[in-house]
Amino acid sequence: MQDSINHDAEMRVLKEAVCPSLSGRSSLTYHIGCRSDLLDKEGSEFIEGISFRIHHNTGSGLFSNQWVSVESLKPIFDKGKSEDAVTSASLSAVFAGSSVNTAGFILAVLKAEGLVVHMPEKRRYYQCSSSEQFFIELKKLCGAVNAEGADMSIAPDDKGAPSAANGDGPDMAIANPEASTAKLMPIGKGKKR
Repeated sequence: MQDSINHDAEMRVLKEAVCPSLSGRSSLTYHIGCRSDLLDKEGSEFIEGISFRIHHNTGSGLFSNQWVSVESLKPIFDKGKSEDAVTSASLSAVFAGSSVNTAGFILAVLKAEGLVVHMPEKRRYYQCSSSEQFFIELKKLCGAVNAEGADMSIAPDDKGAPSAANGDGPDMAIANPEASTAKLMPIGKGKKR
């Protein structure tokens, strides 16, 4: 699997929100960002630039705060379209060498954003479907960020960035009745740790 981090690109935070962890024992602050060089692109080029990262955990669980590109998650979600379910274990390959909590935390973010839905008959299993609305909303946020002229760039030496990728973006789930009540929060430059 390709490296999910590209340390040479600069990221622009489009959204900062809070959601519960999968266990519900802590709250996670997360960012959704886009590579600065792909903000003005459309379709799959724009989707290539989208990444997620965990920014803060109210609990004691450690995590990696590096950006995880949508493209690096594509193999998991392509598999998810079949009978196979998505679990934090199925995301582990993307996070090799980082904290074991990171996969579960990113899965919580995907759930909060409506990109995966819980499978009621299986306790820790999720299923995905179309992500079209998710990317439409991100594109709107991208326009709002550009219109405000706010500097939300995050330098590569701060947190890293997603990988550039080829091909179309993944087909991931979106709006559903179980979507989290993730709330938009004021966004700004990330803090160095």
